[in-house]
Amino acid sequence: MGKNLYHQKIKNFPFQVPGNISRAFRNVQKELNTKNINLKLEYYISDEWFVADGQTSIAIPFYLCDQKIKNLEKKYLKKIEEKNNEYIEKIIRHEVAHCLDNAFNLRLLKKRQSLFGLSSTSYPMFYYPNPSSVHFVENLEDNYAQSHPEEDWAETFAVWLNPKIKWSRVYQSKALEKLVYLDSVMRTLNKRKCKISNLELGSYKFDSRTFASYFSEKSQNYKVKYKLDCLAKFKNIPRVINPNQEQKLYVELRKNFNLKEYEIKPLYNAIKKVHGVKYSSKRHSNYNLMQFTDILLNKGTKKMFSEFHKVIV
Repeated sequence: MGKNLYHQKIKNFPFQVPGNISRAFRNVQKELNTKNINLKLEYYISDEWFVADGQTSIAIPFYLCDQKIKNLEKKYLKKIEEKNNEYIEKIIRHEVAHCLDNAFNLRLLKKRQSLFGLSSTSYPMFYYPNPSSVHFVENLEDNYAQSHPEEDWAETFAVWLNPKIKWSRVYQSKALEKLVYLDSVMRTLNKRKCKISNLELGSYKFDSRTFASYFSEKSQNYKVKYKLDCLAKFKNIPRVINPNQEQKLYVELRKNFNLKEYEIKPLYNAIKKVHGVKYSSKRHSNYNLMQFTDILLNKGTKKMFSEFHKVIV
């Protein structure tokens, strides 16, 4: 990162919404118009995608609004979510659902609460999606619909709005039931009271951080999230393990990993703290504990361990 840019404040950078983002919003606006949904899309630049509480405007991340910053985002975080224009439209459709929730107060619908769950449910630290589940639609990556009732609704709306998806043919079971219900709700929007508010909450124009502090903060948050995601992979391990179980799993693991003791111990401690793993006997050396941690890694990959190790050591 150039020295001058590195120390420049975000609010002083001349961001402009690029043409591909504007086109994506126009495309989604046409989809809304086709569905007779009377909502004019408004958007502004912030540090990530979101819809603020009570608002009907969509925040877009500033790293998509300048190629230099976008390259730095890739450098520091290794990837960006928006891999192409089609995926950007998927994100916009998802965010539009939150706008409509705020505009028409849809979270209070009793049948929605019954089908999707309560939006007031606390967001989990991490979630465990089932990729083969027929209860949820697929729009964004990581089976995001399974993360929370609010996101389940937004993802279902995004699939419903997408003209390329013949959802009545693609989905079945509870996912289809949700889509049919959402379709019925959307057909009644014009009869509902609408509240529009397009305040630019969280705009980059008020962000006094430097790019240096932004990337430092975000990369640390990314590492923490990555650590939690990795730990989540171990949720099904036995809470109590005996020496025979340990040895059997360890033999299987030895075929795939070659880890040193000093690498394994801190990972074991992190997993033990989160998942409360205990041994059935107190007569186990630290080496045996490390071996068990090695076993746990069999649920992941070498690359995952390499990244995870950087986070916790």
